[in-house]
Amino acid sequence: MPHRCLHCLAGSAAEVRFDKKGRPYSSCRSCGTRAFFPSIHAMRGLAVVPQLVEESLQKRANDDSYRRWFDGQIEQMVATVTTSAVSPAPQVDALHRPLIVPFDQEKKTA
Repeated sequence: MPHRCLHCLAGSAAEVRFDKKGRPYSSCRSCGTRAFFPSIHAMRGLAVVPQLVEESLQKRANDDSYRRWFDGQIEQMVATVTTSAVSPAPQVDALHRPLIVPFDQEKKTA
């Protein structure tokens, strides 16, 4: 069952899959992120976090101070990663791709 990606926040873009050896992983059709888990028990957060993100995005849409905090958290993380990158400048520039706004998308229902 597709759920909101916890990495790019795109709605109904991520789903749990299993590799050839039966190990679970989450894969996003929007951003391409794959998160591998050592066991099904390591995925407990996927049972509740997508719904918590949905609630947070709804609050973001209706509460200006919460939206500023929410967006500020993302900006702070991007700034921290960008300034702490030890790679040469061309690779750091790749971190500055145009930012999509997936949390403004409506969640698709299957």
